[in-house]
Amino acid sequence: MTSMNYKEIKFQLLLWVLLLFFISTGFILLPLGKKEIQIDPIQNLKEIRLLREIKPNPQVSIFATNFNRPNKIIYDGVGTFYVSDFQSNSVKTINANGQVSNLPLGGTRLNGPAGLALDSHSNLIIADEGNNQIKYQIRDDSFGTIGTGASGHQDGDFKTATFNAPIAMTLDPITNNIYVLEQNNADIRIIDFNKRTVSTFFGPNLWNSPRSKAGNSGFLKLPADIAFDRTGKILFVVDPGTHSVDYFYFADMHDRTFSLHHTLAGDNNPGFRNSGMKNPRGRGDLIPEFNAPTGIALNSKGEIFIGDSRNNLIRKIIITDTGGIITSGINPYGNGRNNTPLPPPPYGTLEAIAPIDPGGSTFFKVMQSTVSTVAGVPGVAGNANMINPFQSTFSAPGGLTFDSQGNLYICDFFNNMIRRITKL
Repeated sequence: MTSMNYKEIKFQLLLWVLLLFFISTGFILLPLGKKEIQIDPIQNLKEIRLLREIKPNPQVSIFATNFNRPNKIIYDGVGTFYVSDFQSNSVKTINANGQVSNLPLGGTRLNGPAGLALDSHSNLIIADEGNNQIKYQIRDDSFGTIGTGASGHQDGDFKTATFNAPIAMTLDPITNNIYVLEQNNADIRIIDFNKRTVSTFFGPNLWNSPRSKAGNSGFLKLPADIAFDRTGKILFVVDPGTHSVDYFYFADMHDRTFSLHHTLAGDNNPGFRNSGMKNPRGRGDLIPEFNAPTGIALNSKGEIFIGDSRNNLIRKIIITDTGGIITSGINPYGNGRNNTPLPPPPYGTLEAIAPIDPGGSTFFKVMQSTVSTVAGVPGVAGNANMINPFQSTFSAPGGLTFDSQGNLYICDFFNNMIRRITKL
């Protein structure tokens, strides 16, 4: 036996000892791509059971450039992105490779285009903010017009209706109507393409109507973006005027005229604060804060992503309690009066459990959520793409959308580019 063979035998014996040790402890950890697996010796090392998946950090990169204040972005589901380019008064398309082209508008002139939406037939709809009109696609390069062009708030047919700075839109998955958010009117309008009419869903003139009955504030102030969840039961609005994210909860999916309005996250003050930050006075957690949020998008999991423009951050909201309607005939949390207990934070206000009928037997329980940061450095503007997403920088991130693979695309407003975050 040579010296070399003796060393090899010792090495093999050591490996067997280690193997027996790991088997005796109950598992063996082996690398498998980005996962760790468990091999159960009881099943003769054949049963493989997943211990945990190691999720890589989100990756921030530049997807497309050559914009002039990109405002809103949407994805058509088959490979094309549409971007409203505010200062160039145009809508641009981006293919899957990041190539940018001007969308032919067939002579239609835009003035500060903002919100974009696709109807149920994938026709493009444009909120022409500066012209106080809505432009809708008839054919590939032909567009019709909704609204007179005068600033105002007049419901009616497509020729007589008026808008005031329509800034964002979303498709109602239940009715296929388009909901239009108006910044200057601080309201929400509905476009019905079947009836060819414009009506008002929510606004200051509807306060104390059933449409805004159980809200903690009756008004929007300077709303900037709007989005339905996939079910059509909840409509979300980001409002940089109140530095908050609000929602409208449809108690009856078939009655789109009745909804309950409340704030989901934010406390009406500009700032930066995630969930879990403790109150130094020992009164529970502090309420999360935003600073002029201007963009919103939901992924396939129902997670909400926010373009927090003045914080230069991408934030995420996870709903941990969907709330809803309580019809037991008794308010299970009490109403805070006559020594009846209030619910624990964040339900520590009378409006968190609000009666919605005159007899007080039906109640609206607000949602509960957590807020975190996905990418960016709080308050720091820039265009850095770093391996660590919390070292990447943005400059007034606004409009957001997701592609079919769950990648997030961001209108990086002052950087004049579209950024992408993968591996979310």
